[in-house]
Amino acid sequence: TSLDRLLFSHIIYEMGRVMGIDFGIKKIGVAISDEMKEFAFPYKILKISSYQEGVEKIIEIVSQKNVDEIVVGIPYNLKGKDTLSTKQAKKFIKLLRKSLPIPVSGIDERMTTAMSHRISDRREDDHISAYIILSDYLKRKK
Repeated sequence: TSLDRLLFSHIIYEMGRVMGIDFGIKKIGVAISDEMKEFAFPYKILKISSYQEGVEKIIEIVSQKNVDEIVVGIPYNLKGKDTLSTKQAKKFIKLLRKSLPIPVSGIDERMTTAMSHRISDRREDDHISAYIILSDYLKRKK
């Protein structure tokens, strides 16, 4: 299974990547870092119909790309309060933590959607938002 490959790959490889996620109830934007964890790259947009489908697709990418850490954007409103989207992202984080043996954390993503629209004029730019979330996270870790 994907989870077995993931566990095995982490025994063999010491250097993994960080995955950035822009979670939405219908689409998940994904970005992945290089192995040195210095640069983020937009990866793909996953179309999902349930939380479980999202978790399964993320597990598959984690296994394929040797990801050893995940950061998920949490969309608070401008005043820092929870919204429905905030609660959905937090639920997804909990499900990922239960399903994966790697760290999964959340990061405030309040301004990423506006920034992604400036970078990309396409309607589907969730992977650009994920790239911004991951880039911000990697800069903070330096």
